[in-house]
Amino acid sequence: MLAPALLTGGQGSTVTVEVANRTGAPSRVTASVRAPAGWQVHETTQRIPAFSNAYLEVQVTPPLAPAQASLSAIVTSPGRKVYGTETADVVIAPPAVS
Repeated sequence: MLAPALLTGGQGSTVTVEVANRTGAPSRVTASVRAPAGWQVHETTQRIPAFSNAYLEVQVTPPLAPAQASLSAIVTSPGRKVYGTETADVVIAPPAVS
């Protein structure tokens, strides 16, 4: 999982989740992110061809308060087992005051 190390509170960012389909058939895969309470997370779904890798972009918005957080990828595929978990640690900075 690729996530910016520094996120701005209240502003959307992209977290990228790498997935691999090691089966002989296409798979419909949904990626999301497990985040602390107060975050907005928008999952994404994509069809992954057989024996292929893909990068799914998940939109996240942290709360305004400064904090440190650990994010975990959540990947599901109907009718298939999903192995492995990716994580990223991030810091949330308050938005700039002008």
